[in-house]
Amino acid sequence: TASAEEPVCSERHAFLAQLADIHKENPVAQGLAANGAVLEVLVSKAGTWTILVTSPEGKSCVVAVGENWEQFRDKFIGPAA
Repeated sequence: TASAEEPVCSERHAFLAQLADIHKENPVAQGLAANGAVLEVLVSKAGTWTILVTSPEGKSCVVAVGENWEQFRDKFIGPAA
């Protein structure tokens, strides 16, 4: 289930190691936010997922976690399709 709690923050490499080791989650997508933060989605083959946001200053926070991740492929809609 998605988390509505206060974000948990630490160093990015610590999150990546822990998520890979405990949940078998690895990065599958990333994007640059308007404020300069990097948003990453980490997913496991079992369907668990985590959204990690790293600020321009280097602080990384888990902002949401959940289950039943579903990956869409080539489903772009609109002018960019």
